Order: sequence, then structure tokens, then C-alpha cells
Amino acid sequence: MDELLDIFDDQMIHTGAALRSQVHQAGWWHQTFHCWLYDDVAARVCCFCKGDT
Repeated sequence: MDELLDIFDDQMIHTGAALRSQVHQAGWWHQTFHCWLYDDVAARVCCFCKGDT
């Protein structure tokens, strides 16, 4: 599923919205957060993601 993301210019001024696939293909600025944690004892990776959803 392709979600709608807000897009921004280099001054973080909101310039519109577009589908995630379009945003990534065009290289537009958008607000999302990904945090990857690695547990070397259990040998696993955890991902925490935060977007505008």
C-alpha cells in the first residue's frame, strides 16, 4: 500500500503531498523516522518507524 506523505522544500516549508513511491523516486524531502536497533546477544534487528500515519 502506497501512503500519502507531506513534502517539504529545503527550508522545511510544506509544498504539497505525494505518494511514498513518487516522493522517493523524485528525492523530495519528507518527514519520517526510522530507528534500527541490533541486539547482538539475541542476534536480531528491531525497527521502529514513525511517519505521518
